[in-house]
Amino acid sequence: YGVQCSITCAAISRAQRVARVDLIIQSTDKNFLVPVGGAIIASSNEDLVNCVAKSYPGRASAAPCRDIFITLLDLGRIGWQSLL
Repeated sequence: YGVQCSITCAAISRAQRVARVDLIIQSTDKNFLVPVGGAIIASSNEDLVNCVAKSYPGRASAAPCRDIFITLLDLGRIGWQSLL
């Protein structure tokens, strides 16, 4: 639920500034209002993200990307911002 909680977002941002945060993993169903089954991996280290991506070749589905795309299109900018 981190994306929709300013306190959590601030804590993650602070942790990245003052400490070491290798990866941030977000569940798409809890953060982006889509069906269960997807995750977003984020990092300031692009090589680390690519390393994780290579660990799961062929397992990922395009469905979570499609679901997020449709949800964000439906919400629009104002709808998305209202959730934050």
